[in-house]
Amino acid sequence: MLTPLEKTVTSDITDQRFIRSRELLGELRADGRETGRSALATLRAYPGPDRARVVEVERALLDVAAHAAPEEARPLLESLVVEYGGAHLDLRTEAVTLLAQTSPARAVEILEPLVTRARHGRTMPPQEFLVRAWIEACAGTGRSPVRELADVATNLFMDSMARTVAVKELARHREPRAAQVLQAVLVESTGDAYLRRMAAQGIRDSMPAEAACEVFRRTASREADLNFARFLADLIEKNCAR
Repeated sequence: MLTPLEKTVTSDITDQRFIRSRELLGELRADGRETGRSALATLRAYPGPDRARVVEVERALLDVAAHAAPEEARPLLESLVVEYGGAHLDLRTEAVTLLAQTSPARAVEILEPLVTRARHGRTMPPQEFLVRAWIEACAGTGRSPVRELADVATNLFMDSMARTVAVKELARHREPRAAQVLQAVLVESTGDAYLRRMAAQGIRDSMPAEAACEVFRRTASREADLNFARFLADLIEKNCAR
């Protein structure tokens, strides 16, 4: 049941508050190391013994600390990523993203053994966010993410959203291994039609047209799923000259 006050908060007002909060966050991020240190100190002291934890407040403080004082915030980000404990999982997930954004080289070191592991022995941030952070950290260091993404994309035990993120990113890389993985996912008989469609679109966008069309025709000639066969037929019709 909404309160009278909640009923008066229109979507426009909510949108304005969201926009202003993002603007303020951006200003604090750029406000310098002292602001970052202050945010970090506040986060460590928050909440007091008689106050409830508010994850959104913690996330905002962590964001400001990571961007304004990345060196000082790095140890906390690292511990939040790898150590199971009292921190809320949402805060730990935020830490994965922030570590990749603000300390990409260190993020590569920490995430490399984690990103391809479908099953962890302890609670970890969702695999999708580990994969997204891996992509961002690699971009920040100039390292190719393809080898690890190939493992993620082809691992049937991996979370489906993590696999989808990996497949979409592989389409951005003109590397032989990326093309091979996209083709492997395209013919995969797991019943995940959405993932296969993403692989097909990735092949269309990343391979030479003639080679991509050959892959589509070969796959279509062996396709048992009628709906996916129609999808391939439409793809061939729109992208492959007769």
